Amino acid sequence: VPWSDCTDEERLDVNNGILLSPNFDSLFDRHLISFNDDGLIQISPNISRGDKEALGLLDSIQIPISDGMVTYLVRHREKFKEKIR
Repeated sequence: VPWSDCTDEERLDVNNGILLSPNFDSLFDRHLISFNDDGLIQISPNISRGDKEALGLLDSIQIPISDGMVTYLVRHREKFKEKIR
């Protein structure tokens, strides 16, 4: 969750962060990708097939998620879903 939307406690919480490559980080910050509670990627339909291929976005990408990260991912996915509408 972005610092601008966090409490001071959330800003210091190590669970409020995911280490991603610069391309994926940018997509995540723009809510064009997100992750399920099991770490499986969600890709916005707003990304073209060509862009997905160029960026190496595969529906099978999965990252490790700790229990503490789930609350933050739920909030991220809410914004992700808003961007799809």
